[in-house]
Amino acid sequence: MGRVLELFDSRLSTLRFQNETAELHFSYTCIYLEHKPDVVWSQEVIVLMAHVRFEKPLPTLPNTVVEGYLELDGKRYEPIPLPLPQKRHGRLYLQFANESVLALHGEQPEIRLVGEKIFLSNRSSNHR
Repeated sequence: MGRVLELFDSRLSTLRFQNETAELHFSYTCIYLEHKPDVVWSQEVIVLMAHVRFEKPLPTLPNTVVEGYLELDGKRYEPIPLPLPQKRHGRLYLQFANESVLALHGEQPEIRLVGEKIFLSNRSSNHR
């Protein structure tokens, strides 16, 4: 069964660089099963992207996402399928609660789920 990552209400905590790769650490995200959206959990997520270029100045972190998407080889994803389709080029766009924006593009995008799953209450009434 496919999983999807919803960017809305995610919490981007840190952004760091190592060996020409950007590492974005989300301390809170919402993940659910594609065909059973009432099965939902929170889990920490690491987004990696090589050879990153920023389109705007870096925002203040930590911050909460109010809108966002991941574009892979020109195709836009929101929510984001997990695991990611194999693509070479990626663009991540995040708009935050304080109206700042993080927009970056690079190569070899990767998403890693880390830590424990924290199952959330049934949200089927909220997600139709």
